[in-house]
Amino acid sequence: MEENKRVAEEEVARKLLAGKDCEQAEIKAVLPGYSANLHFRVILLKVTKPQSGTKDWEETLLQLSAMMKNRIKKKGMLSLISAAKDEIAAICFFKKDEHNHDLATFSDIHQSLVQLSIKDRYNGKHTMTGISKAYKNTADVCQAYDDAKKVIFLQQINLLQEIFL
Repeated sequence: MEENKRVAEEEVARKLLAGKDCEQAEIKAVLPGYSANLHFRVILLKVTKPQSGTKDWEETLLQLSAMMKNRIKKKGMLSLISAAKDEIAAICFFKKDEHNHDLATFSDIHQSLVQLSIKDRYNGKHTMTGISKAYKNTADVCQAYDDAKKVIFLQQINLLQEIFL
């Protein structure tokens, strides 16, 4: 049952990240507590597959996804997580007027991820994080995803040291 829930969440997240139409009811079905008045940011964690010890790569991505979801939940946000071959994307929903989910909150999430096994496992060299601007309309999830990818690209070419655009 837990696996079915994760797969359904993955499908909705991928649909939103790809810019496809997604009904509010479809989001609510996988994300109890979701409402249209929530704002969101996309956190993208780029993970380079290690050269050795890659047998359990899918399991590693699932573990990293679970840790990421847990850290986001601890900050009082709802999230949809999608893990692909070399990245984990989280769509983080929050009420703008209820909590101050500003850059500091997302920086805290980033730092907590770095402090977990991600840094130990990859020695800090194989992970990069990009975080989008805040948006309100779920039709903009694809744009937010592109924002996060742009941050990582700018980090890779050494034009940006920050995790935000």
